[in-house]
Formats: sequence, C-alpha cells, structure tokens
Amino acid sequence: MKLKYLLAASVASLTTAVMLPAPAAAQQITSGIQGRVTAEDGSALPGAMVTVRDDRTGVERTLIADSEGRFRAPNLTTGGPYTVTSDLDGYEGQSVGGVFLTLQGETSLTFTLMPGSGAIVVSAARVGATQLAVGPGQSFTSELLTDAPSFNRDVRDVIRIDPRVSLDRDDGGSGQDRISCLGGNDRGNAFTVDGTSQGDIYGLNDTGFSSR
Repeated sequence: MKLKYLLAASVASLTTAVMLPAPAAAQQITSGIQGRVTAEDGSALPGAMVTVRDDRTGVERTLIADSEGRFRAPNLTTGGPYTVTSDLDGYEGQSVGGVFLTLQGETSLTFTLMPGSGAIVVSAARVGATQLAVGPGQSFTSELLTDAPSFNRDVRDVIRIDPRVSLDRDDGGSGQDRISCLGGNDRGNAFTVDGTSQGDIYGLNDTGFSSR
C-alpha cells in the first residue's frame, strides 16, 4: 500500500492519495485531459474528433484536434471513470475507458489511428496514457505506513510527518483536525482512494472529508 499526497495538483492512481493545495493563488479544484492524435507514421491528424465522456453522469465534451493533432479538455471534475474516444473519417476510431482524474496534473493521451473503418476499444497503455504532474509532492511507502505511530488509525497521523502540513483543530464542532498545507484552506484538498474522491463534495462535514 502506498499513500501519496501532492501540492496543488491531479493522477490516475491505484493508490490511496491525498492532494493538498499550494498557496491560495495557485489552488485548483478541477483537472483535465489533453493529448494528440496521430497516424501510424507519427504524423498529426488535424480535424480528428475527440469525445470525453464522464461515465458517472453521461455528460460528454467534444473536441476537434488542431493543426498539430493536439486536443485539450480542461476543467473536468476529478474522479471518474472517463471514456475518451478519438475518430476521423478514413480511420478506425479508438476508445479508452477507465480514465481517472485527480488534482495531481492533467492526464495525457496519445491516439494512433490506423486506416480503416469501425471502432476498437483499447487500453490506457495502448494510447500512451501518462500523468502530467504540476506540483511538488511526497510519497509514503507501505513500510512507513506500517511503522508510523498512529493512535487513532487516522490518515492525519501520517500526513503530519510532512513539515509543510499543519493540523488545526476544527472550530465547527467536529473536534477533528483540519489539514492545512502552507496555510491553505482544507476545502482545497482532494482525498482519493483508487481514483475515487472521498472528499466532502457537498459541504456536509466540517473537515473536508466525506466522513469524520
């Protein structure tokens, strides 16, 4: 098991992750998907249509690749899964599912389309899915998680190891510590497990977590 948190950031991750904001001016609460559509020989395919679908809601966003075959979909809700499809007349379309977004950085995809018709479903590895980190971070190994002293079996007991983090007692009545990084508000933090948000997206709790 690996616990990871990053500052001001977004990652498609299969680890427990806590992302914390950089100073207020740089805070962001959304992520994005960008990439490029190319032919088999690596040349750009301008005009290719790229569809980004949030499988949780069914909401789709359609993009057109520019003269260099590049596309970008910013301001996407973190979490997922998302399905991204690329299509162009005269080429086999490609669709990749199970894309998860966090605040650690935008996810980059590279589609390589083959001549033909129809559509194929490919893996994230097939389209070269990578994570573009945009901020400093800290990783906690399974050994550290095992050896770190914890009185309450609380993620805060591990996060407090980082000197950039402070735990401030909540004044809202929960009795829990708010996680502040570099003085930032804890509402700018993102907490995910296997890419699924565990944050208090509806603002029902005092600490920014989905549960106390």
